[in-house]
Amino acid sequence: LTLLLVTVFVFFSSVWLAVFLSKQITRPVEALADAMDAISAGKYEQRVTDVATGEMGDLVLSFNHMASDLETSRQLAQTAQAQLTAANLAVEERRRELETIVDTIPSGVVTLDGAGVVLQANRAFAALMGLRLDAPLAGQSIASLLPADCADELARVIRRASRMGAASTELEYHAYGRTLHLAITSARLDLGRGQAGSVLVVEDTTDFLRAQRQLAWKEVAQQVAHEIKN
Repeated sequence: LTLLLVTVFVFFSSVWLAVFLSKQITRPVEALADAMDAISAGKYEQRVTDVATGEMGDLVLSFNHMASDLETSRQLAQTAQAQLTAANLAVEERRRELETIVDTIPSGVVTLDGAGVVLQANRAFAALMGLRLDAPLAGQSIASLLPADCADELARVIRRASRMGAASTELEYHAYGRTLHLAITSARLDLGRGQAGSVLVVEDTTDFLRAQRQLAWKEVAQQVAHEIKN
């Protein structure tokens, strides 16, 4: 009987000790598994709070440190994304404002790529060329929109601007039964990725030259009248 009691006591003690020791290992492992599932679901604030000792304790500390780093990285990424979104919105707003300004100014403005193909043109440029205000000019060669003599002069001023940064010229534009005096300024434009283009500003100086001519003839007439009087 004594031997049986001792055997039962030793058996239950061994079982209790085994269960206790296994709990010291399985509980932190289960907590780690639950925390990993939570983090994989996007809950980066999840931490393992179960107390563990030895190597399992080191593993829990390492896991919590990793989770903290992940949460910090996520917050930084969210902040950077918010800043990038705000910057993109600001750039888009500035682009729309610039397009509105360019489209409403009285001078013709057109951007070209390195081959002289129109990338963008405003309504004033289309009006100067005698085209509809909503005419699709993008993708057309600037030389095809001008007479041959004007196209050659424009090509020369674009080449000069590519070397000097900016250049200007004046020419007479004969088309659609009308004659216009145009002042053209070309400036070199960096299109990015190592590509260069140009931007043209075209102004109609016909009325200005006519007014200058009338003023000159008026002064001549006054001088002639004065000489005749004398």
